[in-house]
This record gives sequence, structure tokens and C-alpha cells, in this order.
Amino acid sequence: MADELTYLQGLLTQIRGINDRYAEVNKVYESSGIRYNIFDVLGLTSSEVGLHSTFIASLLRPGKHGAGTKFLEAFLRMSKLDLPSDFFNVSKVQVEQEKYIGPTTEKEGGRIDLILSDGKNSLIIENKIYADDQTNQLLRYHNYRPTAKLVYLSLYGDKPSKKSLGTLQEECITCISYKIDIVQWLEECVQISANLPYIRETINQYIKTIQQLTNTSMATNTEVIGLLKEQNNLAAAFAIRDNLDHALNEIMKTFIEDLKRDIEQSCPNITCTVDHTSNDTWFVDRPRFLFKHSDWKNVYFAMEFEHSGLRDFTTGFLKKTEVKDIRQLKDVKELAHQLGYDKKSTGSWYWSYPSSPEILNWNNAKSMEMLRDGSMIKWFVETVNNVKTCSKGFDL
Repeated sequence: MADELTYLQGLLTQIRGINDRYAEVNKVYESSGIRYNIFDVLGLTSSEVGLHSTFIASLLRPGKHGAGTKFLEAFLRMSKLDLPSDFFNVSKVQVEQEKYIGPTTEKEGGRIDLILSDGKNSLIIENKIYADDQTNQLLRYHNYRPTAKLVYLSLYGDKPSKKSLGTLQEECITCISYKIDIVQWLEECVQISANLPYIRETINQYIKTIQQLTNTSMATNTEVIGLLKEQNNLAAAFAIRDNLDHALNEIMKTFIEDLKRDIEQSCPNITCTVDHTSNDTWFVDRPRFLFKHSDWKNVYFAMEFEHSGLRDFTTGFLKKTEVKDIRQLKDVKELAHQLGYDKKSTGSWYWSYPSSPEILNWNNAKSMEMLRDGSMIKWFVETVNNVKTCSKGFDL
């Protein structure tokens, strides 16, 4: 056992050395401006309409980018779409965004994120970054144009909910993802725009934005792969993999204990509770952090992960059980707007997403290091204290 641990330590030391060298390269990138991303600077990273639908539509239209219909043609060749080569007359395709199709009823109406049509055939895209599915949403779009190809675009290629499908069968929908399908299309667009430097670099920045959202921004490290696939290292690599989740669960457990203690010490009159199943299921559950103040009668300040795997962290105000609809609470609505926590809302929540990718998604080494070194707790304490300070004078 001692020999095995010594070998594991040696392997980890070698990998750490490789990572340290890459970290130095990243520092050079940072200082040279290579990491600058205009979409991050403008706070558009998670805006479905403000960025994603608009940018995709701009590439699909043969407009100012200078590539004619080549981006559109590359999109239509996407294997997941499985379109015949003559599905569209590309010279006649019109791309419409946020198309209004009438007042919303049970089976009709609404606004379509993107619709492509050449006057004969149509392709409808429902674009989901973080927004919840609407009741009968895909059914309504299908009823608007029953012969159209209906596409559900999400970060990871998730299937639409039954709520959105209504009576529509799942087989009627084609699911594609930003993580794989859109990135692959954009990478082809980069090749197409090799002689169009402005559009090429804009597309590259947009690819980086998607990789941040899908937690795939770390490039594959060929040195590490080469090290792990060596015969003598394979057993050690599997031992690390088999124990990694247990180690991460221990990190989460310690983090929660420290967080509760620091909130109690640094945020007077605030208590913190964490809802989850057990200390061994952090990456399966969707833990919820509740911050309670004696003056807040109707709401909690709350944070939770929208998806399992510690992905898509949301922050905002959550109603207490006895409140019927949080949107009817005038002061809560005003404070949520003041603090920027009203980007999304339901009857239960006002919420938004943190701009930092390390706080948005925790299933990566950098975020786990923030849990260990205290910087994540610092962010929590500063955020909760800011809400506490700004809540003075509001009837929450």
C-alpha cells in the first residue's frame, strides 16, 4: 500500500509540473490580451436573445460578415440535423429572430427564437441557455408550421420537457447542443473565414464564451495524456479516477462547514442552511444554500445549482412557503432589480447567474481550489453582506 501511494504521489507530481508550465503560459496570454473577450466585458455571456440568438442569426444571414451563404451552408450540413442537401434553396433563405406568431394560447402563438425559411421549407430553432421551458411551447411552434424541421438547442443537448412538448411526440424534435454541435459548426466557420480576420476572431471569442458556459474551456493536454497512457501509469490513473469523487465530496463537506461558520461570524443576524441529500452525493444532488434573516418575513436569499454536477449556479430571492407569488411582493421585486437578481423570474424565484465561470460551474479544478483556499467563501460572505446592507428599508 505504501509503495502504491508513493507511485501515485510521483505521478501527481509529474502532472502538477505540467500544469504549472501551462499556468505560466496562461499568465503570458492574460498579459498580452489574448484572453480578452468582448462578450464577457459586455455581460452578455448568458443572454439568449442579447447574444446567442442574435449572433447565430447574424452568421446565418448572408450579411456584413463577408462569407455570403457559406456559414449557412455549413450549418445545414450539421450531421445532427440530418437534412437532405436540397432542403433549402440557400439563395432564398430568410432568417427571422424573435418572430411573433400571435397571442399565446394553449396550442398556438408566442415568439420563435429563430426561424429559417426559403418560402417552401422551414427550420425552427428553440434556443435554451437557462430559460425554463414554457407550457406547450414546442407544440405551439409545431402547430404554426407543421412541416417545419423543429430543433431544440441547449447547452448540453438536453431533451425538451414534457411541459414544452405537450401532446407532441419527442421524436418530432431534433436536439442539438452548444457544447458539441454549435462549437463544431463555429470551428468550421473559423476555417471558412480564414481570410476575414475581423469575423474570424469574433467567432473565436464566441467559441470561448460557449466553452465557458459549458465548462469546456480547458484545452486537452497532450502531455498529460501521454503520461497517463504509459503502461506503468495506467493503474495509478484509474486509482485516481476511482477516488476523485470521494475527495471532491470531502472538499464540499469541509467547505459547507466553513461557510456556515464564516457566515455566522461575518454576517450578523444571518444564518445559512444547505439542503442536500448527503455528504456523499454533492455531484448528483442540486444543493441549495438558504440565507435567513429575522427581518425577511417573506423570502430567503438563496443560491442553488440548476443542474446536477454542480453546474449552472443561480443566485437570487426565493419565496417562503406561505407566499403565493414572489412577483406580487413590490419591495422584493425592486430590490431584486436593484441588485441585478431579476434576470429571470417565476412565481417562486427572482434570480440571475454569476458572471464568473468559476462560480457558475464548480465541476473543475479551479473552482475546487477556490473552495479549498477560502476565496469561494469570501465571495459568499461579500455577496450575502451586500444583500443584507442593501435590504435595509425594504419590506422583504
